[in-house]
Amino acid sequence: MPISWTFRCVLLVATALGLCIQGCATSTGNFARPSVQIVTREDTVLARSAGTFPSFVVTVVARNQGSDSVYLSPCRAAAERLINGQWVTVYQPVCTGIGPLFTLAPGDSAVFPMSVSSFATVQATPPNAVVAPGEYRLIFGIGLGQAPRDPPSLGSYVATASATFLVKE
Repeated sequence: MPISWTFRCVLLVATALGLCIQGCATSTGNFARPSVQIVTREDTVLARSAGTFPSFVVTVVARNQGSDSVYLSPCRAAAERLINGQWVTVYQPVCTGIGPLFTLAPGDSAVFPMSVSSFATVQATPPNAVVAPGEYRLIFGIGLGQAPRDPPSLGSYVATASATFLVKE
């Protein structure tokens, strides 16, 4: 199964489990669904060609607008491009383990660069699922509470999409 489809399945399961956890948390009052706004500093970024794989760098701004701490990791992220009216995953980082996690307290923000490039094996992706000019959004798995020491279960993440931005040549 290609990485991008696997990531979509993971996000679907994480979202479903996250919603289930959110429903339980709401009834017990421990956590609410995370209210994290993800935007990019740039409305438009330029694609560049690094060797044979097109890429771009975008500055991510994540702001916790909720009343509970949340955590996120660049390893629980993906870039999607709008192709024929559907969002298609064109990038997902390859990380060992869960990668670096950082916590956002209520009202805190984090600003960090995200490098996006086409998959190393284009044959393993759906047709046209490569970095190219177009409309993009980023997807992050947001966790509830403090960043754990051990890898959290998939149900600990809620998929959150960024505002859209453009990539031009």
